[in-house]
Amino acid sequence: MREKKLLTFNEVAPILAEHLGLGRDGVRRFMRKYGVRVGRKLYLHSSILEGLLERGRLPREEA
Repeated sequence: MREKKLLTFNEVAPILAEHLGLGRDGVRRFMRKYGVRVGRKLYLHSSILEGLLERGRLPREEA
């Protein structure tokens, strides 16, 4: 089975809320900035979430 690449708001919100201390509006703003819009839905690529959780920063951010 293939790994899912695009994650929905409901999949990402609890993780970002816990890790970054964001509320629903904060998670929505984060996804608008770093996410992908497909039709009317907003998705976040799994590599962005993995990088944030592993390194504590986004993959493209400079140290």
